[in-house]
Amino acid sequence: MKAIYGVYGMMEWEAVIPTRSNKVKISFTGGSLSGYGTTPAKFVTTNPAIIHLIESSPQFRSGRIRLLHREADPLAGTASEPIVENMPEESSPIETPAPIKKIKKK
Repeated sequence: MKAIYGVYGMMEWEAVIPTRSNKVKISFTGGSLSGYGTTPAKFVTTNPAIIHLIESSPQFRSGRIRLLHREADPLAGTASEPIVENMPEESSPIETPAPIKKIKKK
């Protein structure tokens, strides 16, 4: 199984996730912020232990780390599905102003 996690509002971020006796650092990269929108910093893994670690972390439970996409195991025969319920709301598009009417002088 392949999982893609994201952190919105960051270009790069290193999550420090506590375990019972250690801490695990996970690097999120590739994010961008611009006038056209945001792209979250991402981390991709196929390791089930890392998936479990992320999804049981305080950062995931609080919404800081979000699941962007999960692909099922090809041997299981199920299709991949995008995760849309964790996506932030889109901002409303900019409305274009009404056309200017010419006023005739008398």
